Amino acid sequence: MKKLLLIVVLLFTVNTFSQSVVNTFANEIGMWNSKTSQYSWEPLHAADITFTIQSGYIIVSDDNRSVYEVIRKESSTTTEGVWIAKDEVGDECSIILRYFEDKNNILVIMYDTFCIRYYFE
Repeated sequence: MKKLLLIVVLLFTVNTFSQSVVNTFANEIGMWNSKTSQYSWEPLHAADITFTIQSGYIIVSDDNRSVYEVIRKESSTTTEGVWIAKDEVGDECSIILRYFEDKNNILVIMYDTFCIRYYFE
């Protein structure tokens, strides 16, 4: 019985502290253009930024040391997930994770006036 309890505790601990890591290779910034109702995208830049997803938080290895607290899941399919989050200063944003067959997957951080797309394999 003690061994079974120990196994259950260990499994819970591993599951609670498990994490996912997304390593990106490029990004681009888009500013919302109210005249065209579309984003105006800057050129694509090479980037080596890591997103660590752990226990309701997304920790980013960018220059700002961004941290996003996931508030709720908006939608989820087999190829896309959308979450509402708050960043390290309390601003609300959407986080979108999309997987494509050609392996040009994207992680998007979307605010009211701008958006950043990160590309990963």
